[in-house]
Amino acid sequence: MNILLMNPPMKEKELFTESSKETASIIPPLGLAYLAGYMEKQGHEVRIWDGFVERQGWEKVAELAKDYDLLGIHVLSSFVVRAYEFARYLKERLPDKPIVLGGCHVSAVPQEALSNPWVDYVVVGEGEETLTELCEAICGKRKLDTVKGIGFKVKGKMKFNEARPFIEDIDKLPFPARHLFNWKLYRSSGARRSSEKRDMGLLTSRGCPFSCSFCSKDVTGMKIRNFSIPRVMAEIRHMVKEYGVQELAIWDETFTTQRSRVMEFCDCLKKEGLNITWTCSSRVDRVDQELLSKMKKSGCTLIAYGIESGNDDILKKMNKRTNLDLVRKAVKATKKAGIPVRGYFMVGLWGDTPKTIDDTINFAKELDPDVATFTMMVPLPNTLDYFRACRQKNFQKEYWKHRMFPEFNFLEDPIYVPEGMTQKQLIRLHKKAYHSFYFRPRYLLRQVTSIRSFGDLSRLIAGAKTVLKL
Repeated sequence: MNILLMNPPMKEKELFTESSKETASIIPPLGLAYLAGYMEKQGHEVRIWDGFVERQGWEKVAELAKDYDLLGIHVLSSFVVRAYEFARYLKERLPDKPIVLGGCHVSAVPQEALSNPWVDYVVVGEGEETLTELCEAICGKRKLDTVKGIGFKVKGKMKFNEARPFIEDIDKLPFPARHLFNWKLYRSSGARRSSEKRDMGLLTSRGCPFSCSFCSKDVTGMKIRNFSIPRVMAEIRHMVKEYGVQELAIWDETFTTQRSRVMEFCDCLKKEGLNITWTCSSRVDRVDQELLSKMKKSGCTLIAYGIESGNDDILKKMNKRTNLDLVRKAVKATKKAGIPVRGYFMVGLWGDTPKTIDDTINFAKELDPDVATFTMMVPLPNTLDYFRACRQKNFQKEYWKHRMFPEFNFLEDPIYVPEGMTQKQLIRLHKKAYHSFYFRPRYLLRQVTSIRSFGDLSRLIAGAKTVLKL
């Protein structure tokens, strides 16, 4: 089959708020690339059309879609409105083309997605094996009832098959089909990268064993499934050879969960002698001085920690299973190892008050990471925080049907406001967090004295513009 996988078409002003435009990343949809790579391995012809960066009009996309046998649309909660509009537009013009929706939002609320009359199928959970079998069913090679992980319609009525188990041996998945991207259309924020080197995203595992109240596990699950280190090294060699990659952005939810595996990764990366650097995300309770020193020696140039709050009671309420002392210890050890730190903080969490948000702001300044982001909490569907928010009278339960929200760092109209607070208070405290962190004399002096190139200067100016626009 000829398969067209798509992100819905978005204008740049819809993707980012005015505040974040200067520093926002536009990164390729690696999930679609994994799906495309697997489908290509099964003998299908696949194209990825990323509506986040490609600027053809809807009519041209519909014209393009005529040449494909199946149209797949990736759906995030942020852009549900556009995804549904796009599906309808294509179905009205190409009524005989099967339209399949998948992604995090679809996996969280599959009944909602399939209830749209212009949607034929939904894929729930991981898509590689499911979409392959669905194509076989559409071609008449198997019955729809035998395809696990899908929803479809029989005489207008919705039917959902048995859930598909997660792929245990993910080594059998081919490399993501990165060759299907136009790399000139993408860019990484200076806040995400550690240098001006050519960078590219990489996954070394799927799943996360922790149960933070704001996080969705509908697609990848709670069990960690690792690519073997030899498989990871083979992919890195491929990325260096084919794309000239100089820096890896490891996108695992928590890269350092299994200490021995990270040690093995560092040893193997050094032996490869590829002269590349890398960044990752970690929990504060999954690092130690020895591990961090080894990571530094193997090329790690940035670690992002999900710190979230500067108040222990809030951390308990969000099931973070960390505390402020653990955070302090991890950040101190990371700095001692010589690795820059990015701190992810959140405001407007369930149970937050003006005082606890001030605690978070003050804690961020105490830790003094190299980069800090203060994200407004958005209760994603089918998460604990979503069900908590639904108990509040002022919360719009299906907010995603009524608006698009480009990203969570600079929301000008918060989706969720903690009980007892006003929207105006939350917005004021959010601005305060950014202004008070980034306009400290100590921070400004450090940034100015660290300038080593025109690129450093450009990133500093872009970051200042972003904060000033808040």
